[in-house]
Amino acid sequence: MAEHKTTEVRVGKLLYWFGLIVFGGMYLTAIIDGHHYAEKGYLMSYLFFITGCAIIYYAIVFLFDQKKLKKE
Repeated sequence: MAEHKTTEVRVGKLLYWFGLIVFGGMYLTAIIDGHHYAEKGYLMSYLFFITGCAIIYYAIVFLFDQKKLKKE
């Protein structure tokens, strides 16, 4: 009989990568379309919003990951 090899994936690591893709995409959008936001004077506000959301997201993921590690 063939044995199936299973791979364990940590949810926290997956969420870190997901956040990197989402917030990296938002920063990339700010760079590519920066002239649109700069004309209206919103570029710095948009960058602060992205940074604030990323900090909150990663703090929540960090706490979630720490809680999961304590249970194991």
